[in-house]
Amino acid sequence: MKFAGIIIVCLFLAVSAFSQMDFPPEENHYILHWGEQRAGYFTYSLRPLAGGWQMSAETFMNILAGGRPGMVRFVSNWELGHDMSPIEYRMEMFSGYELKQTIEVVLEGDTAVVTIDSARRAVPVAKPLFIIDTSTPEGWVLLAKSIDPSRDSSFVVTGLQAQLGRAAPLTIVPGHIEGEGAGEMRKFFADLGGIEAEFFMRTRNKRIVHWSPKGPGFTAVWTAELDKAEFIEAQPEADLMAKTGAKTHIPANAQIGNPAAVGKLELEIELTIAEGLSPHLSTANQSFKGDVEGGRISGTAKLERMDYSGGRAETFPPGPIAEPEQGTLSPTAMIQSDNERIAGLSAQLAEDCEDFWCAITNIARFAFDSIETTTRTSSAMIALDSRNGSALAKSRLAAAMLRSVGIPARVVGGFYLEHNYWIRHHWVEAWAGRRPGWIPIDVTTGEIGMFTVAHVALWLGEGELAPSAKQEITINSWD
Repeated sequence: MKFAGIIIVCLFLAVSAFSQMDFPPEENHYILHWGEQRAGYFTYSLRPLAGGWQMSAETFMNILAGGRPGMVRFVSNWELGHDMSPIEYRMEMFSGYELKQTIEVVLEGDTAVVTIDSARRAVPVAKPLFIIDTSTPEGWVLLAKSIDPSRDSSFVVTGLQAQLGRAAPLTIVPGHIEGEGAGEMRKFFADLGGIEAEFFMRTRNKRIVHWSPKGPGFTAVWTAELDKAEFIEAQPEADLMAKTGAKTHIPANAQIGNPAAVGKLELEIELTIAEGLSPHLSTANQSFKGDVEGGRISGTAKLERMDYSGGRAETFPPGPIAEPEQGTLSPTAMIQSDNERIAGLSAQLAEDCEDFWCAITNIARFAFDSIETTTRTSSAMIALDSRNGSALAKSRLAAAMLRSVGIPARVVGGFYLEHNYWIRHHWVEAWAGRRPGWIPIDVTTGEIGMFTVAHVALWLGEGELAPSAKQEITINSWD
């Protein structure tokens, strides 16, 4: 997972370096390695413009591309003022040779006009600012904390981890990477559940010639000449994401097409979840036979597509209700069901409902339709205020809204089959009454009433797989 996000660090290195040194116009090339394998290249040039600079950069990597191991290419063009703050920005993202997305940003006074493909929107901005590109395949945001390109040194990168690999295409935040805004941006990402990774940088004649994280794996090495065709025309030798994303991405051993069209799915599971998590393997649409001990899960899971239309749902508004599970009606630090705004909005959405299922459906549709899916992992309240959030943040909000109107709800974690990978994911189970029991809903994918076999439940609440363990989900059969 870390490897996918490292791509964009290159831009920050270049921008940071040139903001501190008066280099002549030149072009730099780096060959990217994963261990002994040449994994791609990064190149950038900086040329003077009237009143500023133009920086162009291109990255090519043989990694996960649109769900397939293969070629990903980023072509970015920045126009920068003398202080290295952006004036205009354009990015093209390719999967192989196919253009997948184009993003343009033009600054007009206190407004950034953002065009993503054919959609346009105006974003108010405060100067100085820095544009942070989040269009990596895995939706990471990265920001250089500190860097001194005049000598060998270490620097720290702050990153925000995606839940589903679906990121907001662009984030514009106040401050400059070298100015006082950097601290605020780092805090912003840290508050959203980000990570920090330390890199080592080697320089020669004020040029960055080598950089890599401390530890084995990714390395970028400067080269005087670069043969791009050598990388672009070659078939990838390995899917690097399979090596680096074990806690968040597990390669699928078979393609089952559209999961919504599959009625039954049988899996063999060999996983170890993080210490302290509560395993959750038997659900309304999932049965499990096997061993669960010390976080290790080994056995067979059988999943069935679930279609629920509200039959036997409890009458709403609820009278006194016994919690089916302790804590599923109570507020927490991240699920603020006692917040007045959350409670007021939820009551409004459920106002005309006569049963639990109506209230569940209205609230779930609000979370799906009104909260944009991004990488931002936050509390329920922040997701509502910002109208965006990761799968976990949206699930927390849905759970908070349901609890606030007296409907027990809990957040479930596990993996979701998307393209050729099982991807770490979160959704909600809502209590519809004693006879229906817990009904799964996914406010990220919009599965409300119909719930596909693409979801493998593993734990309750937030969680992840344990590191350095065998992690496999094997598809045995499907109908």
